[in-house]
Amino acid sequence: MSATATKRKPPTPKALQPKKLTLRGAADQWLETTLAIEGLKELQKEAAKRLLDHAAQSGKRTFFDQIAVKSTGGNLVVDTEAVRGALPAERFVEGDLMKRQKSGRTLERLK
Repeated sequence: MSATATKRKPPTPKALQPKKLTLRGAADQWLETTLAIEGLKELQKEAAKRLLDHAAQSGKRTFFDQIAVKSTGGNLVVDTEAVRGALPAERFVEGDLMKRQKSGRTLERLK
């Protein structure tokens, strides 16, 4: 081998090589991941409720420098059903053709 020859990259191990997904495999994979996600969402909701309850009582805004409590909602949105029933409307007034979204809090992952 000469000094100027380039080194070849070693082959990718078989475990890391992409595999062609069969239709049956795709269906099984989709079902398995969907069920796992649904189960994890329930656990996430439980944990979020506990954290948000604690945040409401203590006024705490972050947990362990990883999770932040953030306010949500409270925005004005057009009530499309009322607009359809009242067209043509000259003015949109809150309570008439506009309604306020429910305010709340949610959790956000800090990076």
